[in-house]
Amino acid sequence: MQSVMFGLKDTVCILTGAAGTIGKACALTLLEQGAEVFGCDVRSPELEHPKFHFQHLDASDADQLTAYVGSIKSGARRWAFIHAAYPRTENWGKLGFLNVKQVDFDKNVQMQLGSAFAFSQLAVQRCIDEKCEGILVNFGSIYGELGPDLSIYNGTPMQNPSPYAAIKAGVAGLSRYIATAYGANGIRSNVICPGGIFNAQPQSFVEAYQQNVPLGRMGQPSDISGVVAFLCSPAASYITGQTIMVDGGWSAW
Repeated sequence: MQSVMFGLKDTVCILTGAAGTIGKACALTLLEQGAEVFGCDVRSPELEHPKFHFQHLDASDADQLTAYVGSIKSGARRWAFIHAAYPRTENWGKLGFLNVKQVDFDKNVQMQLGSAFAFSQLAVQRCIDEKCEGILVNFGSIYGELGPDLSIYNGTPMQNPSPYAAIKAGVAGLSRYIATAYGANGIRSNVICPGGIFNAQPQSFVEAYQQNVPLGRMGQPSDISGVVAFLCSPAASYITGQTIMVDGGWSAW
């Protein structure tokens, strides 16, 4: 039996990036809580469930996104829009501050922050048209709120792409704008800022990263998806305009 306070039985969720590390975990958790989930991505999440409906598309393409959101029909009175897509250029991992070209900076801002804007705009318009309760969840990052500790990348092929901080800070600002501009329409808008999520990174990076985390470990996708489900639930009905750090305590130092 689903909890009325925490369950999502009468909620339709539209989820971008449904095949990603965090996105797939979100899809599974939302389904477990009773939601009907419409997921999209450029790759298939290979997830089968009677209440999961998948569409291949590029979330950074505003025309594809507009057509997709408009095609979803439901009489639900609660709609949740979760933007977990992470589009980026092929050279994303090489964009250090001093070597990034303006064209690469601009392209990634357009793909990432631009897609968050387009998706959020579609979400707000849909909720106003449907006169329904609306929930938006966007993804920021600890590095949208805090400066990066670049020392943890020493000795690895990894680096922190310099456009990332500007993009994620922009996502947080966009979410706060929506919260204050459309709260009277019954729309809630929040940002989740994950810390590092374990995804087979080099051991030296993992060890260095974990030294900065009070809980002593990297995050798991389920650490994030549980917060997404909470924000989509009636239990979070008075939470909006917030930047929620889910980082094992990284930001508490």
